[in-house]
Amino acid sequence: MWQAARHGLNEDLISPGGRRVRAGDAVSRLLAHIGPALDTAGDTREITSLVHRLLQQGTGADRQRQSLAEGGIDAVIAMVIDASAMP
Repeated sequence: MWQAARHGLNEDLISPGGRRVRAGDAVSRLLAHIGPALDTAGDTREITSLVHRLLQQGTGADRQRQSLAEGGIDAVIAMVIDASAMP
């Protein structure tokens, strides 16, 4: 969990067997494992779409880390405020 929290989907994760694997590969294996349940629930399309978006665009934590690296804590605060502002 620490590896996933620290690096999100941009770095390697630790597999249940204890090996380092690319995050995308780990997520693909998970989707393959739960695929039948997703199909039964009618959720396959939505979940695969969301996972694809996360793998392409990153997570909120990824964006926060990027803002911190580029502009410090003030940039992170501004980014969070902008992201949570009501339209």
